Amino acid sequence: LDYSQIKTQNLIVLNGLSQISVALKNSLEAFMNTGGIVVMIPAKNGNLKSYNQILATQTSNQLEPLKIQEKRITNIAFNHPILKNVFEEKVTNFQYPKVQCYFPMSNTTNSILSFENQQVFLVQFKSLFVFTAPLETEASNFINSPLIVPTFYNIGRSSLKTPPLYYWIGA
Repeated sequence: LDYSQIKTQNLIVLNGLSQISVALKNSLEAFMNTGGIVVMIPAKNGNLKSYNQILATQTSNQLEPLKIQEKRITNIAFNHPILKNVFEEKVTNFQYPKVQCYFPMSNTTNSILSFENQQVFLVQFKSLFVFTAPLETEASNFINSPLIVPTFYNIGRSSLKTPPLYYWIGA
């Protein structure tokens, strides 16, 4: 990986990395400090310490050790900017996706999607979006859920820096 290329991107997705090196963490921290967006999706056998080092760049919250327990993703923050205007009305008869394991997190503020026990599944901390469960098919069926498309599409859209529509040249 050429770390110098990170700063030229708008969005970086860390999908299932088992270890995040210090050099990558430092590059990502600089990237996020300049407005770049990072999405972190943990691996089932991932290094918790390296995940928490990335989290520490944006928040004081940490992931806790992996919990093997099936949970349904039942809570949707319809007013969060990522999911705002995705649904015409609040859905109640939704076929909720589920996970087989997850990394619990103490924080529930800024939660975009969460489990039936109020633990977060997807949360935003400034420029960092964190999934608390792996998205591979053995660990979750989220990739087959209708939620995945608007979620990733709007995260990607939010990472694009749109130029102003107009400029004032005088009063």
